[in-house]
Amino acid sequence: MSIQEAKLLAKQKYEHFKQSDIDKSLALCPAFTDFKITVEKQIAEGSQVASYWVMRGKHTGEYFGIPPSGRDVMLCGMAIDEVVNGKLAPVCSVMDFQEFLLRLAN
Repeated sequence: MSIQEAKLLAKQKYEHFKQSDIDKSLALCPAFTDFKITVEKQIAEGSQVASYWVMRGKHTGEYFGIPPSGRDVMLCGMAIDEVVNGKLAPVCSVMDFQEFLLRLAN
């Protein structure tokens, strides 16, 4: 698989994430709605692809004691995936969750 194909595969993985997948992985439901993930930057080398993604949505319910604000919110993260037999296998990922919570509280 070419580097461009690997980057496209990773981009599709994150941008086609379903709301139910987001809810399960981040325990955000029902505090946030209308989430959409956009892959902003990617770097690929060999069989690995690093993707910087931004998830945007609306704060519509209480979360960690923070009342709903109705504001648009954003959570940023980075994931590194490895292409194995034409499929992506996660290597590691990080999110700026502290900044996300600080923005909600203010």
